[in-house]
Amino acid sequence: MTSPATPSKAAPPKKRNRGPAIFALSLMTVTGSLCWILYGWETVEHVLVGDFDLMVNVLPRMALGVLTFGLLTVLIPRDWVAKHMGGDSGWKGLAIGLLAGAVAPGGPWVIYPLAAMLIRFGAEVGAVVTFMMSWSLLGMNRFLVWEVSFLGEDMAAMRLLVGLPFPILAGLTVRWLWKERQWPRIDRD
Repeated sequence: MTSPATPSKAAPPKKRNRGPAIFALSLMTVTGSLCWILYGWETVEHVLVGDFDLMVNVLPRMALGVLTFGLLTVLIPRDWVAKHMGGDSGWKGLAIGLLAGAVAPGGPWVIYPLAAMLIRFGAEVGAVVTFMMSWSLLGMNRFLVWEVSFLGEDMAAMRLLVGLPFPILAGLTVRWLWKERQWPRIDRD
């Protein structure tokens, strides 16, 4: 005699945090209403048209950033990130974050998905903050194309040298403040 089959339990749906979207929508509604009351509909319409143009310009870049994120999750080995930038990486994780951030090309639509990928693959908090700060302060693309061209070699080199310790200091500070040294897992599978 066979026992009745037990029904399989489906996984509960993931709960989505809509708080930030609700906050942004509320803020937009309040500021839009204030602009309408204080300056009239023409001003609101002018802002909406300008913002639409900005959105049309930024959305393809954001889409490319998300696509880059997806491709990088395939190309960069998880084990390598966890080993060399994970919780036990020490100074090596900070150094990799510093160098990777300095040479990483692209704008925020590339860097932040890359930082999210590092977090997802097990990089510890100090290494990721060092990566982001290094991109922001030491980016070689900006240094070579813009700073040397407009400021000259001496001024650009001095600014680069003065900025060099800050990404490492930021990574060490975050390690000190955030004792767990691991971001909460970001699993969106």
